[in-house]
Amino acid sequence: LKDNHFSVTEGVTIANAPAKNDVHSVELGGVYAANGTEMAAVTANGYTYYEVSKTLTGIRYQFTLNNALMPEWERMNVDFANSYAVLLKTDSNGALDTAEEISERYSLGSSSSQSILLSDKDKNGNIYETGAYILKVFVAQKDGGTQEFILGEYILLDNSVLPEIFGVREYSRTVAATYQDSYN
Repeated sequence: LKDNHFSVTEGVTIANAPAKNDVHSVELGGVYAANGTEMAAVTANGYTYYEVSKTLTGIRYQFTLNNALMPEWERMNVDFANSYAVLLKTDSNGALDTAEEISERYSLGSSSSQSILLSDKDKNGNIYETGAYILKVFVAQKDGGTQEFILGEYILLDNSVLPEIFGVREYSRTVAATYQDSYN
């Protein structure tokens, strides 16, 4: 083997990913009920939303995360340690505060397909109140760019409860009689 020469060819790929705010795309795949069926959005009075009764437990968002500018890079420049999904809630007037995160932060996975399973408690350990909620996805890049995506329609949660004793508490009846004398 003294006369045989071996050659090795190495390839290096250099990827420059400048901090930009339009690098990634997030597309909603569906919102699923706790029993696994896809939820259908309801439209009423000009609003579109998903109706949920009692709890958000088991509600699952499915979405994809991709590189919109360089699809072949896939998610190579995503900073997964600082990327997450979180629930936001509207105020009593219906305005959304994108800065107020109501739920815990759900970590994103490294694959294109993402799945977020909601719990029944907010970030402070309280049961979610009746209200309108929506999912925000925050994507951080390794080079510093960030993007925020608001996904789908609102989830309208009604977790109101009826009082333990429900019924008529008091009843009263008044009878009035009018008498007129017609003999004059």
